[in-house]
Amino acid sequence: MEIKRAKLNSEVEEYLNAGKDFKEIAEIKVEQRNLDRIRSYVEREDYENLEKLYNRNLIEYGRKEGPTAEQLFEKYGSYEDVIYSSVKINKGMNAILGIDD
Repeated sequence: MEIKRAKLNSEVEEYLNAGKDFKEIAEIKVEQRNLDRIRSYVEREDYENLEKLYNRNLIEYGRKEGPTAEQLFEKYGSYEDVIYSSVKINKGMNAILGIDD
């Protein structure tokens, strides 16, 4: 996780140097995380758990792809925290889906 956080720090710095603000970066990173999670199920051909993920996301966030940056802003209180939440593992969700070690 430390390697992922260091990579994210570097990416955030690049985005900031390119003139993006924390909200814009959060939007990029949240969508990337949502797509990466979906892609991981598709690559494993784990369509049963992908469907569970979609259903949970619809209930929790109102969209099957997952949360928006704005929804996570309400949870975390800052776009910077939203950005760094993208490198956290959701152990609870992984346990529910049966993919936690």
